[in-house]
Amino acid sequence: MSRQKQHQRSYTDLMHRRAILLLPLTAALLACAEAPTQRLLTGASPIRSVCIFAWGNDDPAVAAPAHEALSTTLARNGLAVAQVVTLQQPFADLKALEQAWIAAPSADPASHALVLTRQYQQTGYVRYEAVLWDATERKLVWKGTLASAASFGAVGHAVKPDDSNKRAERLAADVLRGLDRDGIFPLNGKAPRDSRGHEISPTLIPIQLL
Repeated sequence: MSRQKQHQRSYTDLMHRRAILLLPLTAALLACAEAPTQRLLTGASPIRSVCIFAWGNDDPAVAAPAHEALSTTLARNGLAVAQVVTLQQPFADLKALEQAWIAAPSADPASHALVLTRQYQQTGYVRYEAVLWDATERKLVWKGTLASAASFGAVGHAVKPDDSNKRAERLAADVLRGLDRDGIFPLNGKAPRDSRGHEISPTLIPIQLL
């Protein structure tokens, strides 16, 4: 066999091996998607600031002190946060949200409520529902499906607190991207930034969680 043919065969074998290695990666990427979001109401009031109501069960990413990373990430990227309320149980309906809104003390009342509710965990992720409620219209104006990759303990499958601040930042960034994408709160072409000024990449969620 000539040297040229040997070289050609080696190159073909290399490309074949690379293709085989890339197949699982491609399949994994196709099996994931960014957090889906949806605008529910047109003509909603502009967001001046939000009051965050969060229920995460045992997830430390939405409990104090890590939820400060959630609120400061939103504020750093232009969405002011009036206060954060950690819920003892999820809201049963909109009436429960309205009652909590009235009861939440604030010197500067927010214009909207951002509600984060843990739904379940699966395949290394904690799934959340996010909704935005307009206090003027008394209606939901936006919703999204969020998921945060987490590590779990062996006992009771509780979420470990090791990366709580980072996960809180990513949840905030996914909210910001969704609000921007749906024309509710513009980022003006900017990407959400973390506390070090680095861009926060969007979370890719396994499609079975969507």
